[in-house]
Amino acid sequence: MDQGHLAACIIKLAKLQDASQQQRDSRFQLLQQLWQLLQPKLQQCRSRELANPIWAVCKLKPQCLASNVTTGDRTWHSVVLQQLVDRFIQQLSSDKPQHISMVLHSTAAVGYQLSKEQVQQLLVHLLQNPNNAAPQAFSNGLWAAAKMQHKLEPELLQQLVHTFVAKLQAAKHVETQAVVNVLWAVATMGRYVTAVPQLVDVVLKQLQTRELKPQDVSNTLWAMATMGQRLPDHQLQQLLCGLLAVLDKATPQHIANSLWAVRSAGQQIEESQLQQLLSAFVGMKGTATPQNIANTLRG
Repeated sequence: MDQGHLAACIIKLAKLQDASQQQRDSRFQLLQQLWQLLQPKLQQCRSRELANPIWAVCKLKPQCLASNVTTGDRTWHSVVLQQLVDRFIQQLSSDKPQHISMVLHSTAAVGYQLSKEQVQQLLVHLLQNPNNAAPQAFSNGLWAAAKMQHKLEPELLQQLVHTFVAKLQAAKHVETQAVVNVLWAVATMGRYVTAVPQLVDVVLKQLQTRELKPQDVSNTLWAMATMGQRLPDHQLQQLLCGLLAVLDKATPQHIANSLWAVRSAGQQIEESQLQQLLSAFVGMKGTATPQNIANTLRG
């Protein structure tokens, strides 16, 4: 089989559903065999034939770790990912935006750490091909950088967020979570960009036509408070009403983070809204963490 067929087999393997421990073990053994065949062909792989196996190996991380197979003091999983990612970055000139987005998001999601230089190199390449990139590609890239605890250079961050906003304006459909993830990423990096108010406007516009997930509301409030930004009272009310509308789907963390954010911004919640949030939180106290309780009390 050539590298294209091998990459396709690895993808299919990652999509299979396990029913027993024996099946999980068998799947990992087959993954090892496919990797032994693909590894000598890495130099011939195109970006898709590298990005897809990276996604698959990330998805199969639990099976890889459960196998206890190691190379020196490193897990088989991390050794394989390093080789795939290194080769992917070596041939960046041919990488499509969706493949860069896939590599960044999938590695960050399983806790695999790329260096700041590698992340910025991938993001710069994303900026060089903006016409072929969807808004989600920029959102995934920024989220991944923040998840890996990298503080991007201010100029690069500004460019990425402004390009993301421009993409949103031209998009037919906007995923609210993609917008909120950008706000979260900027706040997590300890930065602020001039496009933040535009991102909040997009979230509020989405709120006018559909219910938002509790996480989207609480993360928006948390991000603004973390950036030291005070929302106009009418925007704060819109977000709190949006949270109350989906309170039955909220977790203690959503409520605690929202209350903490409002308090940190030096703003007030209407008494009736506060009572609803606190009553809901008390009803969930069996699942609340000490941090949730502390944030709620501070709120």
